[in-house]
Amino acid sequence: MKKNIALVAMAAFAVGAQAADWSDTAMTYRQGSKYAEPFNTQDISKQIIGLTHVSGYKYGSNFFNADMLFSDKNDPASDTSSAGAQEVYVVYRNTVDLEKVTGKPFKTTGVRGLGVTGGFDFNTKTDAGYNS
Repeated sequence: MKKNIALVAMAAFAVGAQAADWSDTAMTYRQGSKYAEPFNTQDISKQIIGLTHVSGYKYGSNFFNADMLFSDKNDPASDTSSAGAQEVYVVYRNTVDLEKVTGKPFKTTGVRGLGVTGGFDFNTKTDAGYNS
């Protein structure tokens, strides 16, 4: 799990490496007691810590979101401890505006511009049921 946390931190710093014209970053904490997992009829309590960042720069925009979820014992971890499972979900997207890069307009009826988007999704969970 420490390796996953390090990967999330490195991705967050990579997002901030470009000079942003504008940006917004938020850290969140959520807690709930009625979460569910497939093939588990018990209510699961989870604590969720989140980091979200969105920014725009000269040629496009960035979006980054990372959530770390900590379940109670009703969603057990794959090891022999009585602790609950831990999950990490990370999403990153970068959109490049082709008009800003090429200097050529891509406007037609109903279309304001054209962009190319790339990115990645990453998730892992230390649960006993799926051991994903």
